[in-house]
Amino acid sequence: MFTISAFAAGMFIMGCFAPLVAIYVRENLHQSTRLFGAVGALIGFGLLIGTAGLRMFATRVSNRALVLGGLAGIALGLLLLASLPRVAVTVVATLIIGLAVAAIIVPAQTLMQQETPPALLGRVSSTMMSIIITAQVFGLMIAAALTQATGVALMFVLCAAFLLLLVAIGSRIRHAPAAVAP
Repeated sequence: MFTISAFAAGMFIMGCFAPLVAIYVRENLHQSTRLFGAVGALIGFGLLIGTAGLRMFATRVSNRALVLGGLAGIALGLLLLASLPRVAVTVVATLIIGLAVAAIIVPAQTLMQQETPPALLGRVSSTMMSIIITAQVFGLMIAAALTQATGVALMFVLCAAFLLLLVAIGSRIRHAPAAVAP
C-alpha cells in the first residue's frame, strides 16, 4: 500500500506540475517557449541520469528510503521554483525533479514486485497503473482550479507541502518485510 500510495502521490504532483510549467516560464520567469522546452528536456535528462545512477544508491539505501527521498526531492525542486524565480534555479530545480522521479519509479516498481505474490502480480500491476493514471488526471484538474485561486508559485508550495507530509507519514510507518513463499 505504501508503494502504490507513494508512486501515485509522485504522479499526482507531476500531474499538477506539468501543465503549470508553461505558465511558470511565461508568467514568473518572463521567458519564451525555448526555456519551456529546455525545462521539459531537463526533467527527462534528470530521469535518465537518475535511473542510470540509482544502482550506486540501491546497494546502500533501501528501496523504501529511495522512494521517500524521491518524494522529498520533488518537494525540494518545487520549493526552489516557488521561492527563486530565476532561470538558473529553474534549470537546477527541474533537473532535481527529474532525478527525484527516477528515485520513485524504479524502487517503487521493485518494491511492488518484491512484496506481491507472483499469482497476484498482474492484478496489482494493473491496479497500480490505473491508480497512477487517475492520480495524474486528478492532478491536472486540481492544479487548474487551485492555480486560478492561488497562482503558480503558491501551487508549487502546496504540492511540496503535500509531498513532505507524505514523507513524514511514510517515514513513521513501520514496514514489515513480505513473507517469503515456500
